[in-house]
Amino acid sequence: YVTKMFASGNLTEVQAEQTAGLLFAANNIERLADRCEEIVQTQKKIQEMGKSLSESAERELRGGIELTRKMFGQAMKALAEGDKGLAEEVAENKDQLRIGQKKSQKAHLLRVEEKACDPALTAYYSKMLYSLERAADNCVSIAEEAADGTALVNLDENDVEEEELQAVRA
Repeated sequence: YVTKMFASGNLTEVQAEQTAGLLFAANNIERLADRCEEIVQTQKKIQEMGKSLSESAERELRGGIELTRKMFGQAMKALAEGDKGLAEEVAENKDQLRIGQKKSQKAHLLRVEEKACDPALTAYYSKMLYSLERAADNCVSIAEEAADGTALVNLDENDVEEEELQAVRA
């Protein structure tokens, strides 16, 4: 629908910019879903091998997932409300995720060294952490659209000039 609106050529410059921003945000939401699927598939591979991550590794991953979930909520709220301050918080949380990721990597290697974790799972654990980082990047990209002025709008006929309403209907 959004692509159809954009391709119609009936949008004002502002509407075209908003539409392009919404398309970019939608693409990032889809990529974020792909990152989540990567994590799920990696976890399934670990289970198929008859192995499991240590409790510490699971806890670290859950923390990263929760922070990424929070970032997604903030990014979507920033987009819905046009809140540039909230968009900046997403970027700050990305920094926290990156710090946590580095700590998790080091902690995992220490667990491997102490034989508290299976060394064969290192690549899988790293892949999940990397997928979380990429998901956080997608959240930041959505928030950046909000910071650039892209926002979800409610097209109420009482608030929209007839010319703009006709462009949307076309």
